[in-house]
Amino acid sequence: MVGTFSNHGIEPDFDNNAIVKANQDRGSVDFPFNGNPEAALFCCLDGHGREGDKVSQYVVEMLNQYLERDNERLDSDPVTSMKEAFETTDRKLLNSDVNSQSSGTSVVAAYLKKDKACPPLRTSRDTVGR
Repeated sequence: MVGTFSNHGIEPDFDNNAIVKANQDRGSVDFPFNGNPEAALFCCLDGHGREGDKVSQYVVEMLNQYLERDNERLDSDPVTSMKEAFETTDRKLLNSDVNSQSSGTSVVAAYLKKDKACPPLRTSRDTVGR
């Protein structure tokens, strides 16, 4: 069983009252991935900045779309495919309407297939529980 959970944050104001922040995190579990019941893609994103929610949403959608289109190489060379997905998504984000100049996201993504596993690629730390 696999799932995701995320909750909004809080921060103090100048009077030390709690201010509820919008949830900027995104998570996705894509199984079966690209129609393959032996493959799965897991993504966890932590948005930050004024439009971190928009950046996280854009990135999770673009990573998924890129990897679906690059399915043949993802099967043969998952590490290269994932790295290129990150780099392509970053370039497209900079040219999109989403404000990534003062907002952003960190990402941990992992691709698993019956006979292959791409180690998690990340822009932040991750912990693997066993």
